[in-house]
Amino acid sequence: MNLFVRAWKGKASLAAAFWLVHVVFGIIIAIIISIICSFFIANFFTPDVYSQYSDLVMTIYFPYTLYSAICVWRCAKNSSMVWAVIARILVVLAIISGLISILHVTHIM
Repeated sequence: MNLFVRAWKGKASLAAAFWLVHVVFGIIIAIIISIICSFFIANFFTPDVYSQYSDLVMTIYFPYTLYSAICVWRCAKNSSMVWAVIARILVVLAIISGLISILHVTHIM
């Protein structure tokens, strides 16, 4: 069974769900989103321009943040209590960060 499906069902190890699904593939997806944005925004990768659009990138990335957070949350039961709590705290912080980015992009905050 595919790692992403196993993680979604809570059947993968917490280490695989956190490090591969949440972190590694999250970085890959964020890079892909940034590259796509660079086609539409001049000088996107310069620090000044990127800092202006970083919340937009995080907003586009947010659905994956939710998906990977759910995977980590469900797989936390497959680990010790300490690692389960730490992993769940980290994904909750990622969701909060994503929500703040959405609020910035929509000019609510």
